[in-house]
Amino acid sequence: MNNYPNSTHVIDYFDLYFKHGKSQFEHIIQNNIQEKKIDLIFINFVSGDLTFNIDFLKLLSTKAFMLMNFYDSELFFEPIDRYYAQCADLVLLPSSSDFIYSYKLLGINAISTLSLFDTELYKKKSLQKDIDVSFVGDVSKKSRAEFINFLLQNGIEVEVYGNRSKHGLINFEKMTEIFNRSKINLNFSDTVEERGFNIYSNTNYKSVPNIVKYMTQLKGRSIEVSLCGGFVLTQDAVGLEELFTPQEIDSFSNKEELLEKIHYYLKNEDEREKMSNRAHSRSIERFDATKQFKKIFKEIN
Repeated sequence: MNNYPNSTHVIDYFDLYFKHGKSQFEHIIQNNIQEKKIDLIFINFVSGDLTFNIDFLKLLSTKAFMLMNFYDSELFFEPIDRYYAQCADLVLLPSSSDFIYSYKLLGINAISTLSLFDTELYKKKSLQKDIDVSFVGDVSKKSRAEFINFLLQNGIEVEVYGNRSKHGLINFEKMTEIFNRSKINLNFSDTVEERGFNIYSNTNYKSVPNIVKYMTQLKGRSIEVSLCGGFVLTQDAVGLEELFTPQEIDSFSNKEELLEKIHYYLKNEDEREKMSNRAHSRSIERFDATKQFKKIFKEIN
């Protein structure tokens, strides 16, 4: 929308589907494409979503250039994404570039954009750093709770926000405030462990094979923190080097290493600040959605 404000038309497909049902949903979308002479369709799927009938997607792909974005392909490539993606002219993935290979085996055009954000929403603020260590996210995942409990047992005061946490869910404004106030922001790279259907996001985790619990994946959280000028200490993941260098953020692979690095960075404020400043500069340049989509549209054109 920032790149083409006068010719972009947005539909919230969840709202449209639940309000009108399948047949009318498809009819409205087709009419929009025809009446507004749409030449590019961009579908930003919710992870694991099955709202669209695949035959309808195939039909839409004959009417305009079809661009699709899949989140969490590490989880949903096998059961869902690889089928939808065959209707696309181009697939965008916030995943590591290594994951593109799975799509290319099927002859599907895919590129790794990594996670992109509206950088105007994330602000670096001059706030007192009065939180030693924080984590914002879903604490229902077993491994995350184990890491956090280990730190607490070893005298590290970790302030935790999010699902099933001490402070509970917080809004976006509060989240960016926490990023700014924290000396160390933690990030974890584990995937889902619970298998079920999430009614709030319409995400069917029952479709995810159990073996993915052994996988790690790149998370956008490290970028969000860095956009706010915060320091990131993240769990290792495949492709981490595509996001940042070791001079910008640091990583850990086990509880003992995490504890050791927390002690180190709490004592070395200058080094911590220099790293977070470098990460902030990279994030503004590399992960701004408007800038990156401008390049993508140029290539498509």
